[in-house]
Order: sequence, then C-alpha cells, then structure tokens
Amino acid sequence: MSLEKRIAFLTSLLAFAFMLFACAGQKKSDPVEGKEMTPADHALMASEFLIMDSLSQIGVMLANQDGLAWVASDSLNVDLPEPQWNELKGWVAQGSLTNGFCLFYGRSDSGFVQLARYDFVNGVMSRAVGNIEIPEGKILDLVRMNDSASTFFRNSKEKEEIRYNSYILEKDGEFTFYVMPASTNEYVVYGGSMKLTMSNGSWVIEKLHKGPIGLKWESVRNGDSVDRTSTMGPLLNEADFAQYYITRQMLPRQYIRTTKYTILLTTEKDGKMSIIVAR
Repeated sequence: MSLEKRIAFLTSLLAFAFMLFACAGQKKSDPVEGKEMTPADHALMASEFLIMDSLSQIGVMLANQDGLAWVASDSLNVDLPEPQWNELKGWVAQGSLTNGFCLFYGRSDSGFVQLARYDFVNGVMSRAVGNIEIPEGKILDLVRMNDSASTFFRNSKEKEEIRYNSYILEKDGEFTFYVMPASTNEYVVYGGSMKLTMSNGSWVIEKLHKGPIGLKWESVRNGDSVDRTSTMGPLLNEADFAQYYITRQMLPRQYIRTTKYTILLTTEKDGKMSIIVAR
C-alpha cells in the first residue's frame, strides 16, 4: 500500500472512530437546547474533528504559556526591584511549567534587555534577575516580534478598554501572536480573543470571537459547568481550547456554542479532555 493510501486510510479510520465515540457518548437530548440528536449531526462533526484536534494542540501551548507567565510573574513581584518596574515592556514565555521559560524584558538605547528570566527544568524553577542585553538569536527574534505585535495591537481600533494577556508562537520562522482578555478577581472572562499574523511586512488582526463575556465567579463556582458563546465560526478555535484549559480546574464542563454546533468540552477521570457534540 502506498504512503498516500495509508494516510487516507488512517484519516478515514480516525474520523469513523470519533463518530462512533460521539454517538455512543451522548445522551438522547441536548443538555443546552433539549433538542433530539440524529446520527447525521455526528457525521458532520466526524469530518471536522481532525481540524479541531489540531487547534486543540495550539490551545494547549497557549494555556501552557499562561501557566508559565502566571507563576513567573508571582516571582517577579518579589524579585524585581521597584524602580525597575517602569522599565518593564513585556514578556515572552515558551514551553510549559515542566520544561520552559518566561522572560521579562525592557528596552535600552542599544536594544532589548532582559530584566528577569525564569527557567523550568523537570518542574524545578531557577531565576536570573538583572539587566542583561539580549544577544542576537532566536530569543531576541521572539522578543522583537512580540513587542512589535503588542505595540500594533495596543494602537489598533480592535483593542477594548480591558486588560489582555498575550501569547506568541513560532513555527518555521513564522510568528503568531494572540491576545485573550484577562479574568479578574470578580469575573472569569471568555471570548474576546484575537490572532495577529504577519502579511506583507505588517500585522493583520483576525477576530476569533465576537467579544468578551464576563461571568461572575460567584455564579459559576456554584456549579461544575458553564454555557458560553461568542465563537465566530462553525468550529471551536484555538482560543476556545486555550480558555478551556486555563479554567477547567474550576469549570471542568463547558458548553460552547458555535454558528453550527453546541460542543461540550469536559475532562475525563484520566485528566484527558473530551470533545462532545451536544447539538
């Protein structure tokens, strides 16, 4: 059997297996709408599952960056001398809390400087604090592109008067920058995410959601599920998955409405995420 035929066979097998899982794993009615389901609903989802599976992996990377920045910023509050806070321009994080890093940077007359860096190796954190000029290389490229995208977004009409968390991914020399609204002590915030990519030397903003949705923590802490919507397309995007992974410890069951489906993201007993079509 040729390589092309093997790939086609495996793709068809995976799609068919997912369709059987979805049909077997659902209740007779939609928990959100109360509508009856038909096998055709799941057949539509089977052909789209591979797309969402790929986007979910990006969501994992974004959520891992969020965890890195969260832990590192807590340490930064203690480590960085107060006068240097005015020098802080941004941060970049890559990897995870198991193996990764988060670097906080500023700018000087000669270029970008590292104010603090937190490295994680096998889950153990080490730190380096102090002004160090960032040398040419992949880290400096990451910082430059992060700073460029962040500045472009801050000056754009798309930015709302809320606080955002930012993330950056690199693949084969191409950079993708994401912004997602930050939750607060009072509200958990979903939606409102945007993706920036470079085209012809300039950043282009793509809205992934219609707008941010704030839910009071006191209202969602009383249950283990939440029903939310704002996704622009028929399928879940990478930011939907990222926001799920970031908040799933508090809200392990999340129903997300797209223009075509209502999809349940839930965490199984083994800790793995399941994608289930509710409608």
